[in-house]
Amino acid sequence: MKNTDGRVVVMNKKVRLLSFLICVCIVLSSFAVPSFAASALPESAHPYKNNMEGVVTSYIYDGENADQVEALKIYFSSNTATAGGFDIISIFGSNHLLIGDYSGRSLAGKSVIVPGKAVYISLTTDASGTAYGYKVVKVDHLFPVTYSFDTCGGTAVDDIYTSYLKAFPHTYKEGMFFAGWYDNPEYSGKPLTLPYGSDSDITLYAAWSDEPYVNIDDYEYEIKSDNTVTLMKYLGSDETVYLPEEIGGLPVTTVFSSAFKDAPVATVKIGAGITNIDNYAFNECYTLRNIDVDENNSVYSSKDGVLFDKSGKKLVKCPPAYEGEFIISDGVTSLNAGVFDGCIKLSGVKFNSAVSTIPAYAFRNCQSLTAFEIPEKVTTVGERAFDGCTALSDISLHNNVQSIGKDAFVNTALYNDISNWKDGILLYEDGYLLACKKDVSANNIRIDEGTVSIASYVFYKNEFVQTVTFPESLDRVGDYAFFGCLGLEEAALPDGLTTLGNHAFAKCTALKSVVVPDSVTSLGKIGLFDGNTALETAEIGFGVTELPANIFRNCTALKTVTITGSLKKIGKTAFSGCSSLADVYFKGKAEQWSSLNIDVGNEAFTALTPHFIRVETWKKGDVNNDGKINVADMFILKSFILGSRMPDEDETYAADINGDGKINPVDGHLTIQLILGIISVG
Repeated sequence: MKNTDGRVVVMNKKVRLLSFLICVCIVLSSFAVPSFAASALPESAHPYKNNMEGVVTSYIYDGENADQVEALKIYFSSNTATAGGFDIISIFGSNHLLIGDYSGRSLAGKSVIVPGKAVYISLTTDASGTAYGYKVVKVDHLFPVTYSFDTCGGTAVDDIYTSYLKAFPHTYKEGMFFAGWYDNPEYSGKPLTLPYGSDSDITLYAAWSDEPYVNIDDYEYEIKSDNTVTLMKYLGSDETVYLPEEIGGLPVTTVFSSAFKDAPVATVKIGAGITNIDNYAFNECYTLRNIDVDENNSVYSSKDGVLFDKSGKKLVKCPPAYEGEFIISDGVTSLNAGVFDGCIKLSGVKFNSAVSTIPAYAFRNCQSLTAFEIPEKVTTVGERAFDGCTALSDISLHNNVQSIGKDAFVNTALYNDISNWKDGILLYEDGYLLACKKDVSANNIRIDEGTVSIASYVFYKNEFVQTVTFPESLDRVGDYAFFGCLGLEEAALPDGLTTLGNHAFAKCTALKSVVVPDSVTSLGKIGLFDGNTALETAEIGFGVTELPANIFRNCTALKTVTITGSLKKIGKTAFSGCSSLADVYFKGKAEQWSSLNIDVGNEAFTALTPHFIRVETWKKGDVNNDGKINVADMFILKSFILGSRMPDEDETYAADINGDGKINPVDGHLTIQLILGIISVG
């Protein structure tokens, strides 16, 4: 909606809720509206009263030839007005479909076409009225008529017999730019806008320009506080659209989300001044085939109708009408969120080796994808990346994928086929646990052997789970995987596990004890056990060098924590709110404790004096000094060989199996033989 100064009034959520409530009110009361209501034209009280939510006036045509009426054209008084801010006029049509929410100024002296034979109008206000309100002064009953088109030298257009035009026909003229349809051959006034209706047969005239034509009335827009303009919604019907460079002397810089949703556009021309295009600006614009960017644009570029960033290294948006297989060029290193979202005819994508992340919503609603092989270089699959790919039944994953986001494969053919779910509960694919049925009350979960990764959010807020048995094959647990599992009492993490994601076990308020094995090297970046109010003891293995922020925040029952000399840093507020913390056991030396970097918000921890645990006799191969030689020692040895960790004196002794003064792959080979029992050393 636009005020008289051209600015857009954007309705907030509260207003939309009121519109919904008004619609419900109409549904409940509509049966009481008599058929002779057509004798009175709708109008509000004037001036309108305070708190008018739900007060509805209506017009229903039930007169001569009513069965032929397909729409009503409602004319409003030029005095129609509302106060600023929250006051809106809501117009509903037959079946109580919301036509739109309007300010008084946007309706004053104007008309609105409403499909069907009924219109319902409501004024919503939260202040006493000093303005007039609304008054309908005339209603045209739109019967089918003939719309003829004089293309004025353009390609011919057939007549259309209808009550009103929902879209204008397209015409083309060599060397000229289309400039809109007019209802008169003198081209007086402004180009016609949709929907357009006439009460009698009419001829419309095509206008042409020798320069790209921009009709500002085709846009809803908003003037921002920095005096730039954001295009909120395209309202026109042109096949080729040139985005305006300025409106009212102010530069147009931004294209808002869903600005071209449902628009019948084939090509969008983007000038040099547009610097911010929302990720979803072109979503559900299923006719869009080409996005062309001015070469002087400093932020964006285009190639073959596809939108890139200026460098060409980020693929920003593939037009939704793209058909067939898309080949990502060698220079592309990253993809934008929603890059192929809504490309319903996309049959496949050929990747180059540089792309490492499939971002959130990347292939959402790509309904022609039947198979997809995640490239070897891809390590991350984002949230809902393949949501709505209803034909996608064959998904190939590989062990390089470190992270799978929330609902990455929801509503795919793989997901929707119940036969793919183990025991009707768990969905696996290529060693990845992708999902758990939320409506199945399974208390004891046993995850299949061979599973290497649990995707993010798999058991999120599943209150039925009490125990989980993990396989020895498990390597990774994703972000929020068990977040909010209020009944989870036991989760024995297996040796060989390397990664626990952000908030993976947060808000598990029945979990009393956790032991993080030595093989784990990453506890995520934040909040692993945050808010576990029943947690009493926690032991962190030798593989961990940093406790992330909020890891034990608000673990109010936590009494004892065991950490090791491998630990170098404790993150911000890691122990904030741990009011019961009484003992810290430290497997290491005094100098390691004194060098520990402890961030702010850990007063409950720093107030304690540690209990030092030392094992005086280190054995060859037992790098973590836990009395066992197993895969955990192999992980630590690997970090020494790769240089990601520097061993202390005792660790050097244990890791240097052959005693040659070096820690190298030879020691790794010998450690494997120790684990397998092929050799033994003192």
